[in-house]
Amino acid sequence: MSILVWMGADGEETDALGAIAKPFDWSAPPVGWADDMVVYGPWLDAACPQGLSGECVAADLGNGGDMPRMLVFGSVSSTLDVCRELAASGALREWDAVIAASQWSGRGQLRRGWHSPEGNMYVGWRIPSSKGPGDELASIAVGVALAEAFARLGVEIELKWPNDLVLMKCPEDEGGWGLKIGGVLLEERGGVLVAGIGVNLHQAPPEETLRDGYAVPAGCLVTSTPAGQRRAGPLAIWLSVAGTAQRIYEELAASSAAELVERAEARLAWKDRPVLVRQESVPAEQENFDKRTGRIVGLTVHGAIRIAFDDGEKTFSSAQLTPLAS
Repeated sequence: MSILVWMGADGEETDALGAIAKPFDWSAPPVGWADDMVVYGPWLDAACPQGLSGECVAADLGNGGDMPRMLVFGSVSSTLDVCRELAASGALREWDAVIAASQWSGRGQLRRGWHSPEGNMYVGWRIPSSKGPGDELASIAVGVALAEAFARLGVEIELKWPNDLVLMKCPEDEGGWGLKIGGVLLEERGGVLVAGIGVNLHQAPPEETLRDGYAVPAGCLVTSTPAGQRRAGPLAIWLSVAGTAQRIYEELAASSAAELVERAEARLAWKDRPVLVRQESVPAEQENFDKRTGRIVGLTVHGAIRIAFDDGEKTFSSAQLTPLAS
């Protein structure tokens, strides 16, 4: 894999890429990046790919050629925006990833803002749209691939339906329901499918910035590191999971919807536990909004959540779930 760090170019503010991406500051690496930049060197001058005009430095980790590449930027509007621009110019191949130090317009589900300071991992990952699962299951497949890849590193992550990543079995989780450490958002335009992946490594959003009625507290994947040990940065984390996640996603893409759902249910947060269900379309402040207590049963083959109530089972394609004490 090759890592290409975009250093910018004269006049970059006037082109489409320069309007949504800033160069990586090599002289003063962003928070959480300094150790990674030392470990993955040496860094050499390199020609930027076609469509990525400017200057690059690169590190070749072996197996280059057609292997996936990491394209590193400083601050960007959103990695999804940068992926779309690079794909349009031919600079982003399938399985390539854009990774940024921060985002100034990061977005999550329902176009909500995504807190994106330096120190966390923000990735745009181009997924083959021609051989993946159906649209309604693709986001779940990415979540499963990431959760299983992290599990092989000894990190237990479950999927909070429909697209959040929840860290389980950590000391800071007082309620036993997990801490939200990330999320996945898929966007498809012009036949290009990109997964936006955000993971809190060193900084979680302040509680006052979370939406009303949030299900579980926010947390970080890397909460503390003993003195003298290297803190895992965004490059290290993505390099640790990307190859495994790609192989798992390809397995899921070749499987049936039922098989994909079975693997997703094995990672489904709060399965068989009681939850409060509220329809997303009903304002939380409305006194008589529709909310009911049920128990998560699993998923349908179309990715909807199955909830068992006293009067029978129902499915939801959109709802807010909050875990309750058993």
